[in-house]
Order: sequence, then C-alpha cells, then structure tokens
Amino acid sequence: MPPQQTKRATKNRHIPMDTVEEILLNLSVKSLLRFSSVSKSWNSMIFEPRFIKKYHGRERFIVLNPFSYDNIINFRSCPLSTVFSDNPIEENLIDFTEKPTHIRAFCNELWCAENTEYSSLFLLNPSMRTCRKLPAPKFPPLGRNQSFVYGLGYDSAGDDYKILKILYCSKGELETELYSLRSDSWRKILAFPTMKISCLSFCSFVNGALHWLCHWPESSYAVVSFDLSTEEYGEVELPEHSPTINLLDDKVNVAVSSGKFCFCLSYRSTRNFVLWVMEEYGVVESWTKKFNIDCDIIPGLGNNFRWKPLHFCENGQILMVAFMYFEKNGVIFMYGDDKTLLRKDFGRSKISECLVYVDSLVSP
Repeated sequence: MPPQQTKRATKNRHIPMDTVEEILLNLSVKSLLRFSSVSKSWNSMIFEPRFIKKYHGRERFIVLNPFSYDNIINFRSCPLSTVFSDNPIEENLIDFTEKPTHIRAFCNELWCAENTEYSSLFLLNPSMRTCRKLPAPKFPPLGRNQSFVYGLGYDSAGDDYKILKILYCSKGELETELYSLRSDSWRKILAFPTMKISCLSFCSFVNGALHWLCHWPESSYAVVSFDLSTEEYGEVELPEHSPTINLLDDKVNVAVSSGKFCFCLSYRSTRNFVLWVMEEYGVVESWTKKFNIDCDIIPGLGNNFRWKPLHFCENGQILMVAFMYFEKNGVIFMYGDDKTLLRKDFGRSKISECLVYVDSLVSP
C-alpha cells in the first residue's frame, strides 16, 4: 500500500474521545480497571472526577456478609443478573488488603465496615476492592452495656460521603459523631433523638437522608431521619397499619429497594409479610401496599426469619431475601402474581446481612 494510503487508513481508524467516553460509561468497573492501562489518555479519563460522577454502574450485585465466631470472614457476592437464571448462585470472594469483618452501614456503592477484633472502621468500595481505614472517633472505648449504631450516605450539596455514629451509653445517654470523607475527620454533633433504634433496623439511605426505625418503650414505632446536607433530624410518617401489631412478637423494619423507601411488617400470628412502598418520598399519601405474602409459601421458613426486599423488577415482581441471623438456612426468592417464581438457597453460608450494591468508581 502506498505511504499516502497508509496514512489515510490510520487517520480513519481514530475514534473521537467523546465516542470512547460513551463506550466506557457502559462498561463494568472490572472492565474499566482493565482498560485504564490501555493508554494514559484513557487512564486520565476513567479516573477523572467528572467521569466518576457521570458513571452509573450498569451492573448490580448481591453481597452476603457471612458470620464467623473467629472473625475470619470473606465477603461474597454474585451479579444480580445470575440470580434470575436456573443455575445455583455462584458466590465470588470479595477480598480486601485490610480485614473488616462486619458491614455496619452502606449506601449504593460504598460500605462502612468494622474489624471487631481491633475496633477499626473502614470505608470500602467492593467494586474496586479499595479500602480506607478511618481515623479513630472521639468516643471513649466501648464499655459494658454500650453499643454503636452507624449510617452511611452521600451529601450531594457538599459532594461528600458521611458516616453517622451513634453511641448508646449504659445509663441511656446518647452521643453522636459525624465523619466526613472530604475532611477525613470526625466531629461531635447534636445528639440523636432519645428514642431506641430497633435492633433489627439497618440504616436506610434514601433522598439524601439516613433513616432508622425507632420506638419508645412500650410505644409505637417511628422513622427518624438525618439529612446529610443540613445535618438536621426529622421524622417520616409511617403508613396506617394494623392497630393490633404486637411490638414484642411482630417484626417491623424499614429498607430501601431500587431507590424506594419501604416499610416492612412480619406478623407472627398470621405468618404473613406486608411490604409498603413510599412512591414519592416525603408524601405520606404516596404509601402503597405492594405485597402481602403468605410466609408459608416458602417451605421451611420459621417465625424468626427476617424478610427484606432486595430489588423491584420492571415487570412488577420483587426479589426478596429471608434469613435468620447467623444461620445457614437463608433463601433468596422472586415473588409475583401471588406465588414464588424462583428460589435460591444460601447453602453453607451463615449470614449476618444481605444487600445489593452497584458498580462504582468512587474511591474511599
């Protein structure tokens, strides 16, 4: 080929960087990390703050937080898409250089985890396998009859990830501290309202705020929120539910599924699970009862199982998880049209938490 034609052919093979960016935005984090070594320009583009903000992971994952008495724990995950196939769940190891043992809080792409043996906190990106050890909080060391509660979320106004840590002292006092990823520091803030956070309530992050299910002793439940931008507490009104709910036996919880705030009720006496969804955040009238599931539809589930929504499907079905803390008999199942459409067992894993996260390039 003459030199002039060779030069023209080489020029025609050039792909505009805008086109390259659009292609990269549709890839998984695993692929992006591999392609970041193709060239300096690609590497700069992939790790540019603008690209990281623009990138929305196309793939969602389910992660199992196993339980172990010896604190030797490896998180395991599987792509959400594989759950819908006929094959058994293939659990992939998520290993970190540091060794956190328990997930304490999470938002879409980051986890707050703790190594309970050394009382160390970490911020993790499971997609990139990156991990940041957080500075020690200002709280005194954990003593008898004390406990911590955590919440993690994104402050869009300040472009910052924050962790709220609540200390329940032995005499009933509360102390509250806020961590900022941007400043990499903790500071004490106005104490959390003096209500008891439900022992089953994992913090739910939605609409820029953290949410916990709380209750007064021998009283009804309430959802307390904490806005990460204004750093103010609030309350989300719950839907009307059965006035005969038993605060001791029935299980009540809040959750976030596919970006929607959910209220969950498990009635021990009637053995049914009711799921409410707030279609428009903050609008009480938008609470909608989506599902009323007969627990006996899943053979082998006892009264002590925790039920949790994982993902709403476009066809109106829902992916659920039911498990008992630290037991091996958990199950993931699809539900729709008043019947179970799919069931996957955890197998040998003892589970302390199950959640869904998305691919992300955010570096903790």
